[in-house]
Amino acid sequence: MTVYRRRLTSSFHAIRCSLERRLEFLRGQALDLGLTEEDIEDADLSGDVIEEGNLDSVPALFLEEATYVEDFIADLRKLGGDSKVEQLLLDLQELLARRETILVFTLYTDTMDHLRDALRHVYGSQVACYSGRGGETWDGTTWQVVSKEEIKRAFREERIKVLLGTEAMSEGLNLQTCGMMINYDMPWNPMRVEQRIGRIDRIGQRYDEVWIRNYFYEDTVEARVYQALEGRIRWFEDVVGELQPILARIERVIRAAALAGGDARERTLEDAVEELLAELDRREIAALNLDEVFDESLLAHSAPEPILTLSDIEALIVGSSSHRRDFHPHRELVSAYVLRRRHDEYVVTFDPALFEQHPNSMRLLTYGESLFEELLAEVPAPEELPEGLLRLSDAETGLRAWYVSDEAAGARLVSTLGNLQAASRRLAPIVGETFRTAAEEDFERRTCGIGERLREAAGVHQRANTTRVIEQLKDLLRQAACIEIAQLSEGALFLQEVPAFRFGEDALARLQARGYPYAPAVRIVGHPELSPNDPFLIETMTQSVAIREREAERVSRRIADLLPQAAAAVQELRDSLPDGEARHVG
Repeated sequence: MTVYRRRLTSSFHAIRCSLERRLEFLRGQALDLGLTEEDIEDADLSGDVIEEGNLDSVPALFLEEATYVEDFIADLRKLGGDSKVEQLLLDLQELLARRETILVFTLYTDTMDHLRDALRHVYGSQVACYSGRGGETWDGTTWQVVSKEEIKRAFREERIKVLLGTEAMSEGLNLQTCGMMINYDMPWNPMRVEQRIGRIDRIGQRYDEVWIRNYFYEDTVEARVYQALEGRIRWFEDVVGELQPILARIERVIRAAALAGGDARERTLEDAVEELLAELDRREIAALNLDEVFDESLLAHSAPEPILTLSDIEALIVGSSSHRRDFHPHRELVSAYVLRRRHDEYVVTFDPALFEQHPNSMRLLTYGESLFEELLAEVPAPEELPEGLLRLSDAETGLRAWYVSDEAAGARLVSTLGNLQAASRRLAPIVGETFRTAAEEDFERRTCGIGERLREAAGVHQRANTTRVIEQLKDLLRQAACIEIAQLSEGALFLQEVPAFRFGEDALARLQARGYPYAPAVRIVGHPELSPNDPFLIETMTQSVAIREREAERVSRRIADLLPQAAAAVQELRDSLPDGEARHVG
């Protein structure tokens, strides 16, 4: 039912395809259950499918379900058009008159295929798509498979105006030349929308603003949850910040409400949204506002102009005695090399723009790339500084600076490799104290106060990290308690039937009695707030014992993994505070 709900709110075509596959299985015309890999991955159904049991033993239920599915498909066919498709055609006509290209995201390949066939009649070869099958373009007769690089190049060159894609595109393509996106359907997890937006909202984006439109079928659970929260948060600006623990629960809220029926759905939805809004209120009051505490000037002081550019590094490594025989210019690509090391061969570049065009067939040599680190380690360091160059350093901050003699100021800062190479042609030996004194005074002026600001920034980040870890641990402990409540209340149709919701305290007591990892987790974060309307609890109550046990193991492992971090974070915070304040830290 989770699969069908998601597909129904993606497109009528997607749900019809899914039900037609299901019908083939029920009639004995197919061996699989009618689920695609996208369905199993999206809804985490791998365990549920295995636990279906012996389906051959219930032919009567198959006949009943087959009749129901046939009627449902017939109703879908009666609908005729799809309002989303009609809206998409109108929006594309408007938006493409204002900007050159547009991305359209959807959850399912079935929906993407339906859209591309609808759009090719209007846009022809200017429509392309990208999914788990790879890139595909229309040649006027059929859809042709092409490489990811070809899709990116054609889109950047604006030969492709409309690019349709599934979640595979949200991880595989960087398309910052595009300034518009339509989410044809909205994932239940907001973080997936953030991944989609990350394809265009990134360094190199040429527009000051990117335009994003989100599609919902009116009055669906998804629409009501997202719209209820829309006015309270800056959507997809806050999803990776302090509100992430709250937003991570949205998927469970939607699932619990979508799978509830009748009046129960309305109650579940209203209670869950009210609880999310209340939690937002509490966070706004108690949250650490990093924007107010963190001094932006720290960034300017602690991030000076880079001493080396990638071009500088390219010249040093390619021209070094260690590697000059290993690099061979690429026959077709300017700024690319064929690097031969031992028995391996790599296509590499120091140019980020070139790498963006060939991310799957080329490696970018820069810090963080393992191959680059190996090459750099093999370049011999200079034995001593050139005569006439003075190096000063500050032990507290780790900052270093190099100076050469200057007739006007006495000493001049060497800030980049280019400055050093220019100055090295006329370096003179260091004579007298005038040069050294001038250099030390300039260095002290530049580093004054940086140590204090860096300590302040470290403290802010430390408190933010402690808050994040504690919230994660608290949420996991709440999940463990919900699973325990579901086990304790086995047999009760509704949790509200249990007097005074006493299972909550009983569940936490039982968890603590088991010792590690629950007892230390409770000591660190206290008792999490529990509610009979918790979406995770409502979902857990409907699961089989086997699935609950699997979930309990998962949560237990996550708590155990997080405990050392949480304990260390709390201790570091206590050590950094005065004694009076430290006593109040958990």
